[in-house]
Amino acid sequence: MEKGWWKAITVAVFAVAGCSGGSDKDTTGQPDAHDANVTDQAAPDLVQDLVPDVPAPDGVEPDGKLPDLAEDSKAPDGVTPDVPEPDGGPTDDFGFNIRIPENHSVTCSKYPDGFPKDPMEQADVDWICTFDYGDQHGHIYVQATPVDCQVFYGPIPIFECPAAYMSIDGKVEKLLNPVYNAGGNHLNDYIEFDWQGKHFKYYHSSFGFGFRACQPMDCIQVLDKAGGDSIEDGCKPKDRSLPAVCVQVGMDGTYPPLVDQFEPCNGDDKWK
Repeated sequence: MEKGWWKAITVAVFAVAGCSGGSDKDTTGQPDAHDANVTDQAAPDLVQDLVPDVPAPDGVEPDGKLPDLAEDSKAPDGVTPDVPEPDGGPTDDFGFNIRIPENHSVTCSKYPDGFPKDPMEQADVDWICTFDYGDQHGHIYVQATPVDCQVFYGPIPIFECPAAYMSIDGKVEKLLNPVYNAGGNHLNDYIEFDWQGKHFKYYHSSFGFGFRACQPMDCIQVLDKAGGDSIEDGCKPKDRSLPAVCVQVGMDGTYPPLVDQFEPCNGDDKWK
């Protein structure tokens, strides 16, 4: 009887030991001390993983941060973003809205008998010039668009001026009755306009062989009206009392510096 009692106790102890974890196999499905540390296995960064890797520009170390597009697109405080006008070009330092010149195909309204009637290709001819008269100092901007042509030895374009402006001390105003003339067969071109009750003509103070100008318009003549009496002829040779600098606007809307580089033309005896 006594041996049977001890035998029963011994069986019970071994049975309890078998249920309390003598095996390494996890049957609960829950982590325990034998499993990996769950806190060390972070969940994948879904936002970062969904964004494709984009290499940083040369010389820039990637910081692993996504760009803040809304913040980066803001203009600095106190700065208004430039908004170009429709069909307009750049605005220069004088306040002019410089247009981008275009090419045109022009057919002359009259051709001499037997002259080919092929259209001529001619670009807009726009000008920026200095303006210095009395105590007024500024700049003019004249747009000239070819609308016709006149035939001499070849077709010479005829222009209309859709717009012309004067800028003085940052104030821009339209000029009245602007004209740009290509200058006939010798191409002695000129600009005319009315301003403050006077008529102004940009012309040339020197002509070379065959009475041909050798540089852009370089002086100003002042009249009481178009075709009227002279108030001041600033284009007299060896005098050039009203000098001017004119540069043509390029096909990209830019123009060279307004620097006076005048020199008398070769063959101009009036400057001797």
